[in-house]
Amino acid sequence: MLELVGEPLTIDPRAQGVSVARRYVREQLEHCDATHVEASAELGVSELATNAVLHGRTPFTVSVLRTADGVRIEVSDGSPLPPQVRRLSTFASTGRGLRLVASVSSSWGVVPVPPDGRAGKTVWFEPVEEPDDSGFAPELLLDLDAHAW
Repeated sequence: MLELVGEPLTIDPRAQGVSVARRYVREQLEHCDATHVEASAELGVSELATNAVLHGRTPFTVSVLRTADGVRIEVSDGSPLPPQVRRLSTFASTGRGLRLVASVSSSWGVVPVPPDGRAGKTVWFEPVEEPDDSGFAPELLLDLDAHAW
C-alpha cells in the first residue's frame, strides 16, 4: 500500500533545490506524523536531490508516500542514466551518496520510467528512525545492473 502524502514537488536542477527538497520532506513528514524519521529522511533526500542536480540535470520531483510500515521518499528526474554505486578510495570527496542513502534506509531502489516516450527514473528509499552508523550498510546496496536500462 502506497498513499501519496500531499502533492509532489517539482524543483529546478539548481543547488538551492536541495534545501527546498529537505524543507518539503520535513513538512510532509509532519502532515503524516512521521517526524521520528526526519533525520534519515533529510539526509537521504539531500543525497538524492544532489544527484538529480549534478547528474540528472533536469527538473526533478520529490514525493512522500505513506507505506504499511512507515514512509517512502521518492526523487524522480528525466535522465535515463541509472545511478551508480561507486567504489572509492578513502580520500574521495564525492560518490558516497547512494551508500549514505542505504545507511539511513530500511530499503531503497531504482525504478526506470516506463517506456512511453519519456526518459527518466525514480530513486526511492524508506527512512529509518535510527540510521546505521556502523558504516555504509553494504548488505543494503542494490545490484543496479539487474535493471534493464
